[in-house]
Amino acid sequence: MDAVPLAHIIHAGFFELVVRRNVRPERPNADDAPQLSEALWKLAERCWAEDPRRRPTASDICNTLSHITEATAVMSGPSSNPAALRPWVHLPPLPSRPPPNLTMRGHTDVVVCTAFSPDGKVVISGSLDGIVMVWDAQTGKSTLPPLKRHSDAVSSLAFFPDGRRIASGSFDKTILIWDLTTGQVVSGPFLGHTNSVWAVCLSPDGKQIASGSGDNTIRLWNTQTGQLLSSPLIGHTNGVYTAAFSGDGKRLVSGSTDNTVRIWDVRSGRPVHGPLRGHRNWVYFVGFSTDGKRIVSASWEGDICVWDTGTGALMSGPSKQHVEHTAAVMFTPISTCCAVSPDGKWVAGYTHSDGQVVRVWDSKTGQLAGTFTEHAQYVHNVSFSPDSRRVLSSSDDKTVQIHTIDW
Repeated sequence: MDAVPLAHIIHAGFFELVVRRNVRPERPNADDAPQLSEALWKLAERCWAEDPRRRPTASDICNTLSHITEATAVMSGPSSNPAALRPWVHLPPLPSRPPPNLTMRGHTDVVVCTAFSPDGKVVISGSLDGIVMVWDAQTGKSTLPPLKRHSDAVSSLAFFPDGRRIASGSFDKTILIWDLTTGQVVSGPFLGHTNSVWAVCLSPDGKQIASGSGDNTIRLWNTQTGQLLSSPLIGHTNGVYTAAFSGDGKRLVSGSTDNTVRIWDVRSGRPVHGPLRGHRNWVYFVGFSTDGKRIVSASWEGDICVWDTGTGALMSGPSKQHVEHTAAVMFTPISTCCAVSPDGKWVAGYTHSDGQVVRVWDSKTGQLAGTFTEHAQYVHNVSFSPDSRRVLSSSDDKTVQIHTIDW
C-alpha cells in the first residue's frame, strides 16, 4: 500500500487517491497536527477501508467523535497542553445507550408498518403517505432520504436476513426491493396481485418472498428475478393479512380476514392444513415455534390460538390469556396487534378499547409487566428488537416509537 504525506494531498483528488487507487496518507507529526489524537486517526483509517462493510456507519462516527470530545473536555480544564490530552483518547470508547424512549418523526400520514433490522441497529417504517423511512435505532435520526417509489400507501415491510435490503408491499399492488446502502430500488416492481399487498415476508435464506393480498391470494416470488415460483396460493375467502415462513423455509403459514389460518408447502404451493378455525375475528398475527412444531396466531380481538403444525389441531385457545406456548414463537420481524420477543419472555400488543397504549405481558404468567403511553393516537403496529429489550411501535399520530424495557 502506497503512502503520501497528508499535507501534500489536494482536496479535490483525495477521493480518487484513497478510495479508488488505495493510496493512504501518512499520519502528520505532532508538530503539524497537535490535536490529532490516536483515536481520531484510527477513526479516519476505518473510514478509508477498501471494503465498504468495514467502514463505520454515520452513527458510529458520531458516537466516536462524541466520546473523544467528552474525554477532551474532561481534561482540558487547567491545562491547555494538547500532549496532556493524548493519554485519555487511548481509552476504549464509552458504551452508548439509547434513551429509554425515542420518537421518530418524518411521515406525513399514519404509520402502518415497522421493522427492526436483524442486528437491531436500523428501523424501517412505511406509511399511508407512500414513503419508506430508514432510521438509526440508537439516535432516532433518519439515515436516508425518504424512499419514494410506491404510488400508494406502504402497507408491509420486511428485512432480508443480511440486513442490507428490504422488501416493501403497497396498496399499489406491487412489491419493491430496496438497497439500504444506496436507497435505490434493486428489484421490482413485482406485478401480479390484483388488489393491495397487505403482507410481505422473507424466507430464512432470503431467496424467496411471500406476499399476501386483498385479492385473497398468496404469491411466492424469487427475490432476485421477481419471477413467480408457483401458481397463486388459493384458499382464503378474504384478504390475506399476515404470513410467516417456518425456520427451515419449507412451510408457510397465513392468516386472513376470513378468520382462518392456513399452512402451505412452499415448494409445491399446495395447502398442507386448513382452513384452521378457532378465531372469531380477523387473524392479524401468525408465527412458527422455533422447533417448527407449533403455530401461534392472534386475532383482531386479541384472542390467541396455538396449533399443531403436523396435524393442524388446535392445541389451546382461543384465549386472551398469553399462554406459555407463546414463548416458543420465533422472532417475526414485523407484526401488528401482537408480537412475541425473540427470547420468548414478553408479549407486546395493544387493546382496541385503549388503542394508544402499548402493553407488555409476561408470556408465561400472562401478567401485565408494563405499559408505554407515548403515542397520542391509535397504535397500528408493534414488534420487538432482536435483543428483546426494545419494543417498536407506530401510530395514527404519524410517529414511530422505540420503547426500552427496563423493568
